[in-house]
Amino acid sequence: MGKPKVLYLPTPEHTRKVFRKETYGRMCRLFEVRANPEERNYSSEEVAELVPGCDAVVTGWGTPSLTEEVFRMADRLRIIAHSAGSVKHMLSKEVVRKYVLPKGIVVFSANEAIAYNVAEATVGMMIMAKRRFPEHIDAFRKRGVWRDPGIPWNGQFLLGSTVGIVGASKVGRLVMKFLEPFGVRILVYDPYISEWEAGRLGAEKVELEELFRLSDIVTVHAPA
Repeated sequence: MGKPKVLYLPTPEHTRKVFRKETYGRMCRLFEVRANPEERNYSSEEVAELVPGCDAVVTGWGTPSLTEEVFRMADRLRIIAHSAGSVKHMLSKEVVRKYVLPKGIVVFSANEAIAYNVAEATVGMMIMAKRRFPEHIDAFRKRGVWRDPGIPWNGQFLLGSTVGIVGASKVGRLVMKFLEPFGVRILVYDPYISEWEAGRLGAEKVELEELFRLSDIVTVHAPA
C-alpha cells in the first residue's frame, strides 16, 4: 500500500515563512507530496486538475477558492489543512453544504496558533510603546545615546495602565489573559458579549466612546 497523497498548494515563500525545514521534511517523508514549485498561487482551475487521487490538500495564504469543480474532481479527498487563519475566503457556505459535510471532509487551520502569536506580539508592543523603546533604540543607533534625555519619560508603564480592547475575539481574549500579571484595568467593547461574560474574562464592558476616553492603550481585535 502506497503513501497517502498530499496536494501542497502554498508557494515556496509561504513555506519558508510558516514551516520549519524539519516539519516540512517530515511531511515529505510520511506522505507522497505533490508540491507547488512556483512563486505564484494556483488558480481554482489548476487545483481542480491536480486534486484527483489526493487524500489531503494543504492550503495557505493566497490559496484560491476551492470551487464545486475542485470537489467534483476530489475523488479521495479527506482532509483540508489550512496553514493560515480563516478559511472563509476559500470555502463558500454552498460548497461546505454540498460537498464538505456530506463527504465528511475534515477541515482545520492554524487559527489557534496564529492567535497566540498575535496576542503575544500585541502585549510585547504595549510594553515597548509604554517604555518608548522604539525611540530609545533609534537614538542609540543614530547617536550612540541610551536613554536620551530628549525623549520625554513616560511615568505610566504597562503596569497599572488601562487597556481598551475592541473585540472579544480569540485574539482579544488571549490578550486579556496575557495581561493578567500586569495588574491592568481592562475595558472591552464588543456588542456580542454580555457584561457577565466580560466580567468572566476579567474586563469591564463599555461603549466604544467610553473605551477611547478612558484607555491609556487601545488595541483592536475585531474580526474583519
